Amino acid sequence: MSATDNNLNDEGKKYINSAMNGGDGNDHVDDSERSPKELAKEGARARHRLLSIRKDVAFLEEVVRLHRELPPFPSSHDDDADDDALEESSSVWPVVSNERCGSWYAKKMASSSCYFKSTDGHVGTWNMSLKRLNVNFIQTVERHKSSGCLVVDATRRKRMPDAFSRTIPIWAAVFNRAVSHYRHEMGLVEESNYFWDTRLHTPPCVSEQERDQIEERLPELLQTLLDSGTITDPQNLVSIMKRPLRPFFITNNNKKREKHNTSTPNNNVDPPLQVELPDYVLERAAQYACIVCVSCSETKQSSAEAWRYGFCYHPGAADDHELWSRGLTPDLFGEHESFLLDESHTSDETDAAIDDIVSQAKKSDEEWYLGNVHQHFDTIGSSGISVGSRRAGRPPECWESFDAILNVTMSEYDGLQSGQEIPSSKRYLHVPVHEGKKDKLELEMWLPVMLTFAIVNVVAGKSVLIHCAQGRDRSVAVAMAFMALFCDIDYTTKGNTHRLSLQDWCLSMTLDQLTLQGNNDHDDPTSMYRHSGISATLVENLKGRSGRDLFFGWVLDRRKAGGKSLDDIDDNNDDDMPLATKQSLRIVLQLLQQQYREIASPTRTTLQKLHRFFMSGKHEEKQLSR
Repeated sequence: MSATDNNLNDEGKKYINSAMNGGDGNDHVDDSERSPKELAKEGARARHRLLSIRKDVAFLEEVVRLHRELPPFPSSHDDDADDDALEESSSVWPVVSNERCGSWYAKKMASSSCYFKSTDGHVGTWNMSLKRLNVNFIQTVERHKSSGCLVVDATRRKRMPDAFSRTIPIWAAVFNRAVSHYRHEMGLVEESNYFWDTRLHTPPCVSEQERDQIEERLPELLQTLLDSGTITDPQNLVSIMKRPLRPFFITNNNKKREKHNTSTPNNNVDPPLQVELPDYVLERAAQYACIVCVSCSETKQSSAEAWRYGFCYHPGAADDHELWSRGLTPDLFGEHESFLLDESHTSDETDAAIDDIVSQAKKSDEEWYLGNVHQHFDTIGSSGISVGSRRAGRPPECWESFDAILNVTMSEYDGLQSGQEIPSSKRYLHVPVHEGKKDKLELEMWLPVMLTFAIVNVVAGKSVLIHCAQGRDRSVAVAMAFMALFCDIDYTTKGNTHRLSLQDWCLSMTLDQLTLQGNNDHDDPTSMYRHSGISATLVENLKGRSGRDLFFGWVLDRRKAGGKSLDDIDDNNDDDMPLATKQSLRIVLQLLQQQYREIASPTRTTLQKLHRFFMSGKHEEKQLSR
């Protein structure tokens, strides 16, 4: 027998024999015929990943059950009646999945999601992302004043992901300090018994020395947050955060317990799950908005231990799902779990079942990968634009809500591509842009065209939809550029976010005023670029770097004509300064996420393209020369 098999239980050996032979579990394969490489190849398949997730979900379900049996925390604040009604209408201890891995474990139970990345908390990094502020998550936590919320994630190599052990504690401490700063700035008088904790709370796996190092970084992170302007409505944040945020931590220690449970008569029978809850009474949890970080997976184990459950167990099995899931999503897995994990299935049969489920989902719902989405677009204040997914732009119903549609994907509906389902009074522009890293040049090259299409239609009184596949990445980038250029962001960040609208000078942004070379044919219908209402010549002139410069020249000309000086555009009166900076784009993104489209999440590469687009020629040369 090979060394790999020494610690396998009988069920594990039986399962490997079956899996390697494609049988029903009763076939026999001589141990010497199975190499470690073959075992590793079999164990990496989707079936073992899904079985691992299901085992970890059992631990999560026990955690949720125990919390929902806890008595409510005594209230330490005089809360409004509206808040009481809010909590009565919602479940106690809501479950929140930390994207993306956590969705596979919590999808059946989760009421919402958040996004904390482990990379922000890596040792030596200790950062808080201004892109991922998770302000909407604070509302979820604070609304449950007699309990808290459970955040779910898993990891492959540690007891808990760095997103839990470091990123969330840093985030909570910085936000607690930010609210304390805003309360002082607003002149709010604190009562004598007022409690507000700004300390850093980390789990035992973070050493005291590292915790002290993180503490030293907190003032800098706080100042960066305050200076960035990404807290778009400080008054609203103060009104929401009535208690300081406090993370608690739960890990899956069942592997350690089972290893020492030598008295179990039958080693093939899993002992009951044990969950060690934090001592909420001792920790005065009632004074906090509790964020309970639940790390679902057991710790990493040897190759022999991995098979002890009768399948190859993977800690953090859902991580990097693109590499193993074959297109399966958390929602599809939850819907078909019993069938996919039928005990009679081999790995080959499970793969075939997944492929069939994904294929059927694609045929029945073009947005199958989004899960249960009921709102396909979100209107961005009074700006005149909306951001949505591909479904929002599906004819003919799309024309009931919109007068102009900007499609920023590689595919088109047949009726729009042919023009047969485009009414004569409507406008449609398709811009072929790949998603994320797949796009090399298209987004930057086409942005002047897309922004021209959007602004001239908004000024003409038309409602404009900007959509990509999911309404998270490409369409969000176009909307961010639109808002940064044309919307009154300064006014919005003074606590009037509901009145986001165009600046007055934008009303002169018409094609009649766009006196670029080759634009003298814009009134000729035969010269139109497809169904966009813009001449084909103008479209060509607006593409690329030269088109960007022409477009920016038009914007600056209209701003000056509208009485907005360059001093208003930037404190430094320099024609070479960008029309939008990283800071202004961060503010715009937070506005989108906090006020209008919570799922807006452009990729890092998309944001980099947006930053490059706004660099003026000379400013860009300076950056490249560094």
